[in-house]
Amino acid sequence: MPLSQNRHELFRHSNTMDKISMFRSLFISSELTQDDALALLGSIHADLRHLRGKEGSVYAQYAGMIGPFQNKLPDVCQHVIDNWKLS
Repeated sequence: MPLSQNRHELFRHSNTMDKISMFRSLFISSELTQDDALALLGSIHADLRHLRGKEGSVYAQYAGMIGPFQNKLPDVCQHVIDNWKLS
């Protein structure tokens, strides 16, 4: 099984902060692929919709990672946005 599939299975059973930490770790290590970003951010967004503002610290952590992501990897960010538009 490719490493990417292992990561996807791992974050399905993680809480939102675990997913944010995984995203941040992959981003910092320059290992974040378009598919990983799409899957992780989709899962994080689903969690945030479920939380509905109940945990402000989670939203703050999310916001703190998105700015650098958009600035450093604009092509990956655009891939995520384009795929969300299709769904």
